[in-house]
Amino acid sequence: MSGFAGPCTVLGGLSLWAECWASGPDYYGEYDAGVDTLYWVKRDGTKGKEISQKMYDKIEKWDEYWQALVTEQVSDYLSYTD
Repeated sequence: MSGFAGPCTVLGGLSLWAECWASGPDYYGEYDAGVDTLYWVKRDGTKGKEISQKMYDKIEKWDEYWQALVTEQVSDYLSYTD
């Protein structure tokens, strides 16, 4: 399993910093990924404090597949900056 991190947006444009994980391939050759932690972004663009459980609940209510959206955004960001 490996980790990666980068900026993302949720709830229609709220900027956050995400720490994600990825693993695979498994027996069937498939990969899996998810979000470990979401953080606020400070005004200077750096990682701030972890968001509250209430915010996690709002994000989950907004889209049940939010982790896939976030990992895709972070992965795309890392691809473009590499």
